[in-house]
Amino acid sequence: MKILLANLPWRKGELWGVRAGSRWPHIKTAQEKGYLPFPFFLAYAGSLLAKKGFEVKLIDSLAQELSVGAFLKIVSRENPDLLVAETSTPSLWNDLSILKKLPRDLSVALCGPEANIRDLEFLSKHKFIHYVFIGEYEFTLLELAQRLEAKKSLSDLRSLIYRDNEHFKANPVRPLLEDLDELPWPLREGLPMEKYNDTPGGIPSPSVQMWSSRGCPYQCLFCIWPQLMYHKNRYRIRNIIKVVDEMEYLVRKKGFKSIYFDDDTTNIGKLRMIEFAEEIKRRNLNVPWAMMARADLMEEDILEKLRSAGLFAVKYGVESSNQELLDRICKNMDLRKTERMIRFTQSLGIKTHLTFCFGLPGETQETIQKTIDFAKDLNPDSLQFSIATAFPGTSFFQTLEREGHITSRNFFDYDGNFKSMLCTDSLSSQELQKAKRRADKTWQKHVWKTRYQHLQPMEYLQKLKDNARNFGLYFALSKSFSFLRSKIVFKHPRLSFKIPKVFSFRWNLSWVDLYKTLKNKVVFKHPRLSFKIPRVFSFRWNLSWGNLYRTLRDKTEQAKRYYLQIKKHYLNILGIYNGSYAFKGPDCVQIDLTSNCNNNCISCWCNSPLLGDKAYQGSKKYKTLPTQLVKAVIDELVGMGTSELYFSGGGEPFMHPDILSEVEHAKSRGLHCCINTNFTLVADVTVKRLIELSVDALTVSVWAAMPKTYVLTHPNKDEATFYRIKDTLKMLNSLKNKGRPFVKIYNVISNLNCHEIEQMVEFAEETGSEAVEFTVVDTIPGATDKLMLNREQRLEVLAKCEQILKRNNKVQVLNMEHFMRRLSDSCADQAQYDSGVLGKTPCYVGWVFSRIMPDGDVNFCLKAHRIPVGNLYKNSFREIWNSKKQREFREKALKFDKNNSFFHFIGNDENCKVGCYKSCDDIGRNMCVQRRLDQLSPVQKAIFRFISTKINRNRSF
Repeated sequence: MKILLANLPWRKGELWGVRAGSRWPHIKTAQEKGYLPFPFFLAYAGSLLAKKGFEVKLIDSLAQELSVGAFLKIVSRENPDLLVAETSTPSLWNDLSILKKLPRDLSVALCGPEANIRDLEFLSKHKFIHYVFIGEYEFTLLELAQRLEAKKSLSDLRSLIYRDNEHFKANPVRPLLEDLDELPWPLREGLPMEKYNDTPGGIPSPSVQMWSSRGCPYQCLFCIWPQLMYHKNRYRIRNIIKVVDEMEYLVRKKGFKSIYFDDDTTNIGKLRMIEFAEEIKRRNLNVPWAMMARADLMEEDILEKLRSAGLFAVKYGVESSNQELLDRICKNMDLRKTERMIRFTQSLGIKTHLTFCFGLPGETQETIQKTIDFAKDLNPDSLQFSIATAFPGTSFFQTLEREGHITSRNFFDYDGNFKSMLCTDSLSSQELQKAKRRADKTWQKHVWKTRYQHLQPMEYLQKLKDNARNFGLYFALSKSFSFLRSKIVFKHPRLSFKIPKVFSFRWNLSWVDLYKTLKNKVVFKHPRLSFKIPRVFSFRWNLSWGNLYRTLRDKTEQAKRYYLQIKKHYLNILGIYNGSYAFKGPDCVQIDLTSNCNNNCISCWCNSPLLGDKAYQGSKKYKTLPTQLVKAVIDELVGMGTSELYFSGGGEPFMHPDILSEVEHAKSRGLHCCINTNFTLVADVTVKRLIELSVDALTVSVWAAMPKTYVLTHPNKDEATFYRIKDTLKMLNSLKNKGRPFVKIYNVISNLNCHEIEQMVEFAEETGSEAVEFTVVDTIPGATDKLMLNREQRLEVLAKCEQILKRNNKVQVLNMEHFMRRLSDSCADQAQYDSGVLGKTPCYVGWVFSRIMPDGDVNFCLKAHRIPVGNLYKNSFREIWNSKKQREFREKALKFDKNNSFFHFIGNDENCKVGCYKSCDDIGRNMCVQRRLDQLSPVQKAIFRFISTKINRNRSF
């Protein structure tokens, strides 16, 4: 018996449709020209039939772009016994018109996610149809073929509608296939595999599509396959080993360069995803792949594992930016987590494709505009806007029919691309169609503005060529005007040259004279420009081109230095006079790369053994910022005027796998870089790399001068670790070039080590370090407060400090006056060491500093981790820096009164009324800003006060 499986021709003008393999059958736009899904159900059915000995051929007319006449000729030539065609609602009348032209003696079976073909009355009008399969049909088709060949009754063949004489009969539905691995791999031989293209994020071609599961447990009203192909929202999975077997075969035997998993929802099951990633890595299957997924099911650790296993791109269904609209269609999706995980996905360098639709119940012009803005803000690599379409047989269709919101019964309108078959309470079908067109244009402009306009000429020509090939010449040329204008008018290659540094001397020309000279030279000597010069500029300056270049370079450098001086010294002051707004980014940003640490320092807020159950553990302990996010934030900070980065935190920075890469990136952007480290993980190779990178400073936390004290303050370390730190420090300080890195030995003083602060200075001298610094232990009640110095110990330490200051030290002893003042504070007995000074001066840290935590939280000061002002997975740093919460903090911090309940949440002591009083880590920054303010004259203060209220905030940095 010979069986022909067919994806029928479907074309409208020059545009082709997509049907088999697509959850959204529609006529493609010009921009979708290259997109084509793989016909999975037909291919699985074909492979099953072939395995059982049937002669099978699969004709995909859409992949081969066959006309109706060409398709009919193939059918005539093949002369099959049974033709199986997959159909859909928007293509139904097109498909029926083709099938009607087939020979009368050819048995025809219909299948696919279409409800009308299951209506017996509908079928009775189309006598050329003989069979209809309900739902997933591979085994139904196999059993039909076997029974037809054996001439057996069809009365008990489940999931079959069949013609019995002049009437149709519908048999009960068969249970869903439980073990998906009973099916052989889908039939691919004989198909134009190079034409099947679903490559989100630009995964390499040739690419191949796969399934690792079927169904979805979620109950979105509009989703067609779970409702029509699977009868219910059940989720079934393939064995991971067999999935990777198929991947390996397709890549290593068939030569495909990437894989796309087009499951209904691929990422269901955390353990399953972990197993999948580990199996790919175990086989060294180095192939990029992509998948269809739900963002709110993702977790950071899962995405990182999948990324390490080759995940290149993800398609996420978002649909709307309005949570209420999503709830109305039973999407059961957490929109806030969805946004966070999309941003985290992007931060890992994984490409994203997002889908949105207009016309959900309750949709208005306002919600549509917010969705468009939301899509632009998420800035995926690609996206899809469509009009919500309720296919017959779905819950969505029944709901709309009940509410009278179905506006068309013409199945050609059930397209979702050009036409709308529904309306909402606020919007007509025509308004939804206009909204979709507006969204497409808005996105195209956004892409052009943010991605293409800055291409170099040769890159642009290649892009122009690709657009012309994919979307037509008119579309490509329509995008050219802005590019050519920007490149020729504003970025003329002859006027954007760089001057060699060898020309370092100056010419004493004023800016006016320089302008006159340049204008004369360019106009009269440049062969490309020929405009006329006003007579006022008719005189010439006898400068050669070389001298003119040198003069221009010097003037530009002079202006740049003047600009940086204004930006660095005055914009912070301008923000302070404004009272809440910052006109530049923070001077210094501390980035906590990870919360993971290999030490358990005795007084640590995060890992001290004295904390018991409150110590970091589980996922909290292993939070780590992804490298892509760190580098993106660094780039953003540079643009905002930040000059210094400090890698530190509750975890050890060198526990981050890519710290050196991140430091290298920061140095390449001109930032001053310091690392706060316990130094236990710094090996000889790391030392040499730190010197090569010209790391500016290292703060090395030792907390001891003797091995026994080191073990006492670091319970999980031994004395050998202390000696290794000492030797490595000596090596570093002997090898470093031009004083970099500047090494400071940092000691937290508690009752365990207060007896040897003089020896700590000697330790710094012996290792060749430049400086040593002391701070008093910041305790947590009920845990580390047993480490607090008593009155006698404080007096003893003060006496030792006096002796240190009198010594001829070979190292700098930094901030000793602050350390001694804290020990002498009137509230030191309550472990509040800064109560005597903080009430006398405002806090300016909200303008000059920020801290980024391993989970992406952004804090306004070092001790404000309990009240973050934003999160980098939700907003950019630039947005957070002048957010409502950040400005509220600045306003409160400027007041002298720290007794506001807001400050109760600063620091680690939940029982402290004013957390700042315990130990302020930003006091040095505040004093520096205060000195600058004190140096201002009354006139300058008046000018700053005036300008701060008038400046355009949108152009602050």
